[in-house]
Amino acid sequence: MIYTAPYYFDNNIYNYVTLLILLFLEFQKYVVNTLSTIKYDLNCCVFYNQQINANMNTLLETYDLNDIFPIESLLEAPQEFEFKLQRNENNFKTIMVRKLSLLDTNKSVGDSVRRVLSKMFDDKVLENYSTYGFKIIIEVFFIVFLSTSTW
Repeated sequence: MIYTAPYYFDNNIYNYVTLLILLFLEFQKYVVNTLSTIKYDLNCCVFYNQQINANMNTLLETYDLNDIFPIESLLEAPQEFEFKLQRNENNFKTIMVRKLSLLDTNKSVGDSVRRVLSKMFDDKVLENYSTYGFKIIIEVFFIVFLSTSTW
């Protein structure tokens, strides 16, 4: 049986309303399908993120930053640290990046660099260096100035 519109509806209006209802139902079906797909994808992302965090936590426990840092001398310790990075035994590089990235702050890059360097090096090693580079320039200036001036 074919449904016909009541006599007071114009056939064009009835067709238009029917089309709108069908479009709305199709849109509703599309939204529900899309949302369920997004939910599934998010659950997969959460699962993989938990696995990655669990793996990283086990890796992070293999090295302690206090055993490696602070570097107290520029003679042998930096070369030894570089050798460990090149060898990359037990994902040493990844672990160091992950542990040092925990020292990162949102304030500024300079603040983050100062925090990482203060963890990596002893104060006596860094007293001749500056994050701005001014200490070396000032020392060179005074050496050149004192050597060329006649007192």
